[in-house]
Amino acid sequence: MRKDWHMEEFTGTLSKKKWRDVMTFAANLRQADVRAVEAYGDGDATRQVVLSQENSEGCWMVYDKDRRPIVFFGRVKPKALRGRLIWCLATDGMKAYEREFAVVSKRILTYWAKRYGVLFNAAGCFNEAALRWLKWCGAVFYDPFLVNGEEFIRFYIGNGEEAKCAE
Repeated sequence: MRKDWHMEEFTGTLSKKKWRDVMTFAANLRQADVRAVEAYGDGDATRQVVLSQENSEGCWMVYDKDRRPIVFFGRVKPKALRGRLIWCLATDGMKAYEREFAVVSKRILTYWAKRYGVLFNAAGCFNEAALRWLKWCGAVFYDPFLVNGEEFIRFYIGNGEEAKCAE
């Protein structure tokens, strides 16, 4: 597997350089991710990317060979639920690294599922690439619902018990 990409941790307070990378990433989100975060949030995709980072107990940015941010992902420890809420956003630049990202992310999600018991969230039904990736990673889908007119579906990865995912 080629290794002309790298990953950096983005947990906690960010340096100016990492903050600029978050802004660059947010400005280049793929359309399906813009649609999802705008439906869930206040219509400001950049703000939702920042909130994802701020609310995460751990998050990472993936860079391409030219050091452009292409994937941003993390996990959130819910206050009242067990397991972890996971999230992943991407730019169109991720297409060049789909196979590599799929292999590495599946390993990460498998590790997290063993460590935390269950991983969960919801994905936009319109985001076919994300749904394929999640299915390949072992996600079980259930209970579709609407958010601001957009259809989403809950999923979990882990020990086979559903976790409630807040709408």
